[in-house]
Amino acid sequence: MKEVFHEIPYHFGADVNISLKVDLDTSGGHAINFDSKRGIVLGDKSNITTTLELLVSTTTYTNLTACIFEFNFEANANVSMEAFVIYPSIKEVSVTNTVLK
Repeated sequence: MKEVFHEIPYHFGADVNISLKVDLDTSGGHAINFDSKRGIVLGDKSNITTTLELLVSTTTYTNLTACIFEFNFEANANVSMEAFVIYPSIKEVSVTNTVLK
């Protein structure tokens, strides 16, 4: 994750630990929907707000919020099962209205 958010180790040091906290505000809809054409729909690109919080820990800080992204997210997935093994397949992902807080 340090490769994706390279500013964080630059600011907090190379030994920083990064964790994610994800929250879905479902007051505008359902987080998981089943659709006969699209499969399993995770999120909703217009009715569900997703908050992604990056937390950093060092020898000085523990779970300090580095930044918060707020966005609308939607992913279409199909799931199959064979011999009690589940095989997910994400077909389409949409992220819109991203705001850095």
